[in-house]
Amino acid sequence: MVTDQNAFEIPGEPTLRRSQVPPIVVDLPLTLKIRHSWYVATGAFYTLVSICLTITALSLFWPPTDLNLASRLVMLGIQVFCFSQLPYWFFAAWRTMRDASLNDARLIINSNGLTDSRACFAAKWHDIVSARPANGRANEWGVSMVLRDATMLPKSRWLRGFGWLPREPNEIHIQTLGMTESSYIARNAIFHLVERAGGTILPQRIPGWFRL
Repeated sequence: MVTDQNAFEIPGEPTLRRSQVPPIVVDLPLTLKIRHSWYVATGAFYTLVSICLTITALSLFWPPTDLNLASRLVMLGIQVFCFSQLPYWFFAAWRTMRDASLNDARLIINSNGLTDSRACFAAKWHDIVSARPANGRANEWGVSMVLRDATMLPKSRWLRGFGWLPREPNEIHIQTLGMTESSYIARNAIFHLVERAGGTILPQRIPGWFRL
């Protein structure tokens, strides 16, 4: 058992072939830089989805004249869906491309706290009330953290989180996916340090509501 303040164990990451895996020793500090190629490719994908949604929504303003009522209602439903999703995809594209353009974007995790230069955010571990996996692909996207003091959040609400991820007014999303360190290690290191400082680790939320 590792007991050093700057070194600790987290559960090993299970695989399809192995469910019982040895623990991983994490040595602090962890400095995670963004993988620019991943961010650019992901931002391009978000942009493409945004463009497709826009074209689809606009094209339905001029439907064929021989459509019956049921077909028109279906088209209206598709149009409403496209317009409702557009803000989130456009925001994701902007945020991802913005982060990709930062020369020194990094996430630093040490025994005292966490610093995320992408969001101009820093906090001590005792400033965090709770943390949980952020909704995303297999929980890998990142961590959602509730702060004791909402004034610690970035001044820009656009830097506090992603639109499709649930977020309380005093909560911030920290992305660990697309970095030079394993997202699994980074997330579990954050959970360990939050819990060590007296915070609570909560389960992932059920997706279904959105807040910027």
